[in-house]
Amino acid sequence: MPLPSSITATLLLSRPAKIDSEALCKALAARMGPDFEELSCRTWRGAPLLSAPLAHVLVQPRDLPVAGNRFEKALASGLLPLLREDPGSAIAQHRAAVTVTVGTGAEPAPADAAPPATQDSFDQLLILCHHSTTRLAQENATLAVHWAQSEQFLSADRFGAMSRMLFPLPLFLHPRPEIRHAGRWDWLSLDVAGAEDLVGQRLRSAPAPVEFAWLMPRLLALVSHLRADKTAAGGGLTFATAPGERFRLSENGDQGLTVHVEMKDGHPVPAAP
Repeated sequence: MPLPSSITATLLLSRPAKIDSEALCKALAARMGPDFEELSCRTWRGAPLLSAPLAHVLVQPRDLPVAGNRFEKALASGLLPLLREDPGSAIAQHRAAVTVTVGTGAEPAPADAAPPATQDSFDQLLILCHHSTTRLAQENATLAVHWAQSEQFLSADRFGAMSRMLFPLPLFLHPRPEIRHAGRWDWLSLDVAGAEDLVGQRLRSAPAPVEFAWLMPRLLALVSHLRADKTAAGGGLTFATAPGERFRLSENGDQGLTVHVEMKDGHPVPAAP
């Protein structure tokens, strides 16, 4: 499946945005390196456009609230109650918004006319969108951020905690939990939205009696490994991130990759009933 040629993030604000597009342009040019030395700022259809030969950033402020149904898919995730975040208050309190769209090519174009993204150029779009959105979030009264690539709705604090990360996997990957009680345990499985953009396949974990805070860092480590070693994504891979644990990776055709927890703390993990 081809990679998207653009990425969008929306900031929900308590008051209208203040945007210094020239300062943003200089900051991004310094942060992004040689490919963005020619980054320039102009207006495109009434909105600030930061343009380089290979990519662009379109910043669209809105002095009105955004309809809450725009975020329905992100808000339906079980991750928010698991993290004890209340998106309803941010949606109710926001009075303005800024949408940041980052895409291939020097200016926005229809999807069928935009330059196609490679894995390297898509990774660069992710970094560029993260840097742009982070700076705007820091300079404005931000209540929450919707990150469309992984369909995540994040509190301002959770988004801000990733500001110093060079490639924030917790932003680009959205673990959608499913928890069911059977026998003595709660069985957790995660469907990791956004993984197909980073490793080329869907990723999920098989149900296991483990805690989210224990499992998720190990899935992030797996994604980092799969990105570094493109040959490792086949079924049958076993791995561990610490002594006393073992995971097995299976490949299920169109269903993608499934992570099975086989050992934790030196003890076998029972299969789901």
